[in-house]
Amino acid sequence: MQPITTLPPDYKLAQRWTILEPRSRLVRLNLLALAPMALVWWGVGAFFQAYQRIGAPLAIRPGFATPSAVLLVGMLLAVILTFPAHELVHGAFMRLYGHKPRYGFRKMALYTTADNAYFRRNEYIVITVAPVVVITLAICVLILFLPPDWGAWLVIAAGIHAGGAIGDLWTLSVVLRYPESALVRDEADAFSVFLPNDQSISSV
Repeated sequence: MQPITTLPPDYKLAQRWTILEPRSRLVRLNLLALAPMALVWWGVGAFFQAYQRIGAPLAIRPGFATPSAVLLVGMLLAVILTFPAHELVHGAFMRLYGHKPRYGFRKMALYTTADNAYFRRNEYIVITVAPVVVITLAICVLILFLPPDWGAWLVIAAGIHAGGAIGDLWTLSVVLRYPESALVRDEADAFSVFLPNDQSISSV
């Protein structure tokens, strides 16, 4: 399908959403971030433990003990790098749907957006959830090959990343309320939803 770069004349603005307003929403989301964090810790942790029980056959130097200081630095780097990787995955899927991503930093957070881009609802859903899925799976693949002590720290990094993606998960919950006919315009730290003229916000 062709990318949409101008709002069709038979569409109107239905609602604009921002994660930062009201402030109470941001507080609630910070608390709710514990849920995906715990879920990914449990899931990736269970995968890690199961892999160790079968002897970690693909792991490089499974008996190697990495110095704790090196492990700590490695874990911090793993956590830090998940955030730019997160935005790059958003951008890759925006590009997949025919739009040019633009990256930036605003209000103490990285962001990815695409100028003059109107995403179909299902496209925006994929863009929203892609980083959590792709990065979690990538960490699981790394666990297969890295020494076990590195794998344990990667489990922690996976959980922290999932918790940090709570804004995306909230966005997903909002966009799913709208019909497939909806269009979404990303605005870096907000997004606007457009509906056909014959559909009202009351029907959402």
